[in-house]
Amino acid sequence: NLAHHYSSSGNRLKAVQYLQLAAQQGIQRSANTEAIDQLTNALRILKSLPETQQRDQHELILQTMLGPVLIATKGNAAGEVALAYKRAVELGRKLGDNVQLFPVLFGMRSFHLVRAELRQARELGEQLLGLSETIGDAGLSLEANLAKGNTLFLFGKLTPALESLERGYALYDPQKYRAHAFLYGLDPGVFCLARIAWIFALLGHRDQASKKMSAALALAHQQSHAYSLAVAIMHACNVHSLRSEWLA
Repeated sequence: NLAHHYSSSGNRLKAVQYLQLAAQQGIQRSANTEAIDQLTNALRILKSLPETQQRDQHELILQTMLGPVLIATKGNAAGEVALAYKRAVELGRKLGDNVQLFPVLFGMRSFHLVRAELRQARELGEQLLGLSETIGDAGLSLEANLAKGNTLFLFGKLTPALESLERGYALYDPQKYRAHAFLYGLDPGVFCLARIAWIFALLGHRDQASKKMSAALALAHQQSHAYSLAVAIMHACNVHSLRSEWLA
């Protein structure tokens, strides 16, 4: 209502800010369709404003928010996901803010990864590692190691993938990095544990796979992020299948 009021009054930037706030609240409730509508409306209003650094900064934030909710509703490989992240990459490079650019490159990597464009995904993963080292942030290093491990997993390099995912998980703090689920689309601790469990199952380490999978599911319930829980359950299905636990 406030967004509509400010839009009607001509204060379009204020309308964008309220739409962004409404979208943030929607994302935290996993109301992804509503959040997409609010972010799309905010971007539509922004296009009517003069091109300034402030306008670009607002658009970068909105496009970065839009990527994960599009992934949750349409899948990583959807064309809309690519459009959001391509525009965000353009804005991030233009503004020269590596911290804001990092989650954008992460999202672009996930787009290529799910489309089986592994060379592009690997190149973006290397950029993420480089950025995390340059900035010196543990949270970015966590996500960079997750990205590298996931790419190695899909290349079939299970042991190096396991090592990278374990390095990432060693940096994880469920309270400190809870917001990562909304910025990157998945809780990194849940994903690392779930993927580690799957790798252990593939390597034949049944007990370790079971323990890691139980830990991933418990963490997913604790973090209360619906998409992370869905991904953890998907991994649990794979682990049970590899263990021939058909009823489970």
